[in-house]
Amino acid sequence: MLPRLDRPLLYLSRGWVSMSPGQPILLLMTIGARSGQPRTTPLLYLPDGDRVIVLASNAGREPHPGWYYNLRAHPEARVFLRGHVGTYFAYEARGEERVALWRRAVDFFAGFVLYEQRITRQIPVMVLTPRSGGTPCARSTEPLMMWKKRGAVMHQDFKPIESMDALDHLVAESEQEPIIVFKHDPHCGISKAAYREMSQLSGAVALIDVAEHDDIAQELATHTGIKHESPQVIVLDHGKAIWSASHYAITSKAVAQAALQK
Repeated sequence: MLPRLDRPLLYLSRGWVSMSPGQPILLLMTIGARSGQPRTTPLLYLPDGDRVIVLASNAGREPHPGWYYNLRAHPEARVFLRGHVGTYFAYEARGEERVALWRRAVDFFAGFVLYEQRITRQIPVMVLTPRSGGTPCARSTEPLMMWKKRGAVMHQDFKPIESMDALDHLVAESEQEPIIVFKHDPHCGISKAAYREMSQLSGAVALIDVAEHDDIAQELATHTGIKHESPQVIVLDHGKAIWSASHYAITSKAVAQAALQK
């Protein structure tokens, strides 16, 4: 009942009045994962600079909420917040980033702890980054759904890194020549777009599947001193990171140029 009332209240009050007084509420406008139709959901949010954090708690019910699957399928979304509508790109926080954001979220709203106790699944923490902010990227102004329609020739020269020993060997190899490392989450729409870019490169690319090997991704972050993000590309040379990019800053041209620098 509350979501039905929150929509018109938030619109009419330009985002200042909702059925949850005293709590920050936004309207998240997504594209249905199956239907392809627009969907609007009122959500409690946590501000984080120019980013917005939302948790897929589903009020402590077992299945993930529909809007979570919508963002996984179509990471570009519109957000109605305090009378303004903006375009955001969504990704799921993992590893240390999720731990830090979850801690902030439960300090802000203790109900998330109760929700977590009711269910067996882990509550996803979604980060919404404004399209106009963050790292400048030539492709950031183009909707992700358009990229998915283009298609690309996928080369087969991805080299999976699936153990700490393999990571150590990779670092050692960088003593001979620059090594490109791609942290990829196959379940993330933004990472899929980055994969398309990386597929246009010639030569080998070391690939870390962060969904399966988050520990390896975190170890690389510790080794290089570069904060872990996903998707992320790091170029190693003589055991050190000489360049990195994440999210929509990952382009085949930029990576290729970085790999040539010494």
